[in-house]
Amino acid sequence: MSDTYRDKSQAIAWVESPLQLIAAAEWASSRETPIVVALRISGQQMATTAEELLARGANFAEVIPFYGIPWSLLSAHKTWAIGDAFSGQFRMAATVLRPTSITLLDDGALTLAVADALLDRTDYARPGNTDIQLDLFLDYANNVKLYPKFHEYFRNYHPPVLAIWGKNDPFFIPAGAEAFKADIPNAQVQFLDTGHFALETHVDEIAAAMHNFLEQQHL
Repeated sequence: MSDTYRDKSQAIAWVESPLQLIAAAEWASSRETPIVVALRISGQQMATTAEELLARGANFAEVIPFYGIPWSLLSAHKTWAIGDAFSGQFRMAATVLRPTSITLLDDGALTLAVADALLDRTDYARPGNTDIQLDLFLDYANNVKLYPKFHEYFRNYHPPVLAIWGKNDPFFIPAGAEAFKADIPNAQVQFLDTGHFALETHVDEIAAAMHNFLEQQHL
């Protein structure tokens, strides 16, 4: 895989699963034109699938791994092929960068749902997601009930803890990170000058801190 790309006039595929990666290969094959692939780092299966597709002749101009939103890549390309039109990250990126062409890389089911949303026939939400979110919201009280058990585990076993927090997070305030030290005095707590979406703004710093932490713990 390469960490650079060359021809910025090419389309870019923003993929987050092996099936979306295969769809990107089909996109390039059907149009007989290469496509740059922004590959979300989410496990070995993604890298393995990319390598297998390339070995089979997939017309990928570049395969570039990323975390979060691949802003620099997306901003350099105006033709996008994306895997999840209902993703909040996609909606943010599309609003800011305004691509001129978007192709959905899915099996068709989501394409119809997106079309209905764009035509104002339905809300702009992933089918079934509202019910899922309501179930999670209503079940949150059970999560709170488990807090004493979490703290008991921390006190008894003192697991290694690295808590990296946005110091301006309005939802999970800094006191939540500092609370780890009450039960685990050696917990490492770091604050970044950001808000709730720390990985979107400080991914390099967080990745480096995690790497150092794992080395310190010999993990």
